[in-house]
Amino acid sequence: MTTTPDEKTGSFMSDFFVRYPNYRGRIGLQLRSMGDVLTNIVNFTITAPIAPPIPTITSFTPTTAPAGSTITITGTNFTGATAVRISGIPVASFTVVSPTQITVTLPANAASGVISVTTPSGTATSANAFTLLLPAPTITSFTPSMGAAGTRIVVTGTNFRDAAGEGIIQSVSIGGADAPLFGTQSATQMAVVVPSGARTGRIVVVTSGGTATSSTDFTVQTGSGVPLGFAELPVRVFPSPAESLLNIETSLQAASVVQVQIVSASGTTLLTRESRVNAGAYRTSLDVSGLASGVYFVRVQAGSAAWVEKIVKQ
Repeated sequence: MTTTPDEKTGSFMSDFFVRYPNYRGRIGLQLRSMGDVLTNIVNFTITAPIAPPIPTITSFTPTTAPAGSTITITGTNFTGATAVRISGIPVASFTVVSPTQITVTLPANAASGVISVTTPSGTATSANAFTLLLPAPTITSFTPSMGAAGTRIVVTGTNFRDAAGEGIIQSVSIGGADAPLFGTQSATQMAVVVPSGARTGRIVVVTSGGTATSSTDFTVQTGSGVPLGFAELPVRVFPSPAESLLNIETSLQAASVVQVQIVSASGTTLLTRESRVNAGAYRTSLDVSGLASGVYFVRVQAGSAAWVEKIVKQ
């Protein structure tokens, strides 16, 4: 408590502070000096400070958009917003237009998910999720332009991966036949293998963002174009669907190192067997019981020749 003399009246004016951090309610105050009552009891009420209201999100538009787009969020109590997140990812660029509206620019690493707005009073979360539109892929070229089953083709284009670097390719086909990926693809390039039974036709790439079709055909060589090192009969892979053992049969024209691989639809090599065999009939079996149900590719290579066959694992 501090006292200050009043120049006009000669009395003392006092400033005092009373702290009751956890008390809420009505109290009485009486001042005494040396036992003498200086004032009557003064009643007053201590109340909690009024906190700013919690924000709410009522809607946002558009509900689907690609990275770089502007999203308008509508709601209440946005004043003083400190953060906006989409699918938990912080949005660096946002503007509080008014207490009821915020605009945000979707970052390059944006993802689909709910939108949240944080203010000093709390966090509001949208009832519905925002959907990020991935850009459609394109095919600008491929090489070689022709080849037999087993040929490795390098396809060049764009948007084969998303902004986060994740693979988004769902399928690749050549002349309508599914072609397995070979190795790891980048955002602008991938390698695929011409499957057995493929026909001359366009290369089609399907991703989460859309579909791309080559402007020219890939020419599949048949007959005399059967891969060198194999007899005219194709490789026989059975049974399909397979449950446990998968059998591979072919006939070699010359002694060779034969490599048999099981490849996933995404291009990952799961099983490999390699052996040196003499010319003539060749047969081997692979245990596929540990593989999950789905579509796989069997790749058989002897020297520079290769053959690819699609199978189904039950």
